[in-house]
Amino acid sequence: MFEPEEQKKDDDFMEKKVWEAQIRQPKNFFKPALGSELQPKLDLNLEFVWGYRARDMRNNIKYLDDGRVFYNAAALGIIMNTEVTSSGASKSTQKFFNKHSNDVISTAVSPDGKIVATGEIGAAPKIYTWDSSSMLVISVMSDGLITGVANLAFSSTGEKPLATCLNDLHQVCIFNVIQGLLIASAKGGNNRILNAKLVSDTDFVTVGIHHYQYWKHSGENFLKSIRGNFTVEITRDLLCCEYNTPNVITGSTDGSLYLWKEQDFESRKPLHTGCLDAICVNRTYVITGGKDCKIHILSKLYLMLHTLD
Repeated sequence: MFEPEEQKKDDDFMEKKVWEAQIRQPKNFFKPALGSELQPKLDLNLEFVWGYRARDMRNNIKYLDDGRVFYNAAALGIIMNTEVTSSGASKSTQKFFNKHSNDVISTAVSPDGKIVATGEIGAAPKIYTWDSSSMLVISVMSDGLITGVANLAFSSTGEKPLATCLNDLHQVCIFNVIQGLLIASAKGGNNRILNAKLVSDTDFVTVGIHHYQYWKHSGENFLKSIRGNFTVEITRDLLCCEYNTPNVITGSTDGSLYLWKEQDFESRKPLHTGCLDAICVNRTYVITGGKDCKIHILSKLYLMLHTLD
C-alpha cells in the first residue's frame, strides 16, 4: 500500500546552500594537506564589536577623561573613539580589554576617568582594574567574590572599589585598587542588590528589591549597615542610586526620584511614567532616564531644565 521513501543523501538535505555565496576564502590562505595536523597560518584580530549589553545592566556606558566612551559586551571591555573626518563623516575605532574568561556583568570608572573596573559572572569571578589609556591590568581581585560580580563602584578618591555579588546572601566587598586586596566584606541580605554607590571613602549605599541600606566602613575590616526608613507612600523597589551632596538619590519602579539623608527618607519627586532606570550626577546637572524613553535634565536643586524625548 505504501512504498518505502527513498532516503535522501546528505548532499540533498538543502536544496540551495545559500550560505556558500556568503563565504570567501581569506587572502593568502594556506590549506594544509588532507589529514595534516598543521593549523592554518592565520591570526584572527578583533576589529569592531557591533553590540552593547543592555538587557540586565544600568548606567554601564560612560565617558572617560579624554572624551572616549567606555561600555561592555560579552566578555569584553570596549573603549570607542569617534572622530569627525575632513569630509564631515564620523569614524569610530575601538580598543578592547579581553582578560575576562566569562561575561562582564558590572563596570565602573574612577572619578578621574582614567581607571576602569570590570567584573564577571561565574562561580569564582574576578574583578579587573585596568588603565583606560594603555589597557594594561592594574590589579586582579577575587577574594570574597561569589557567583558573579553584580555591581561595581569607586570611592571618591578612586582608591577603593566596592563590589556586590550574585550569591544568595549578596556579599558586599571593599578592595584596595592598587594591591587588589580585600579590605572588608559583609552579607548584604536576602534581597537582590541592583546598584551601589560610595558616598565617601567610608560610607556607601546599596539599593535593590525591597532594599535600601546605608553602610559605614569603620576599623580595618568592619562593615555596619542600617536599613532605610521607608514610609508607607513610597515603593520599596529601588533600581539605581547616585550621590548629589548632601543627598543619596534613588530611582524607583514608580518613576520617582527619592531623596535620602543617610538612611532616612526625605522626599519624593515624580519624574517618569514607568521605572526610573538610570541616574547620572555631574558638577552641574542631575540627569535621569526612564522606561518612558525620556531623559530629564535637572539642576542640582532638582528643578526641571530640559527633557529629551
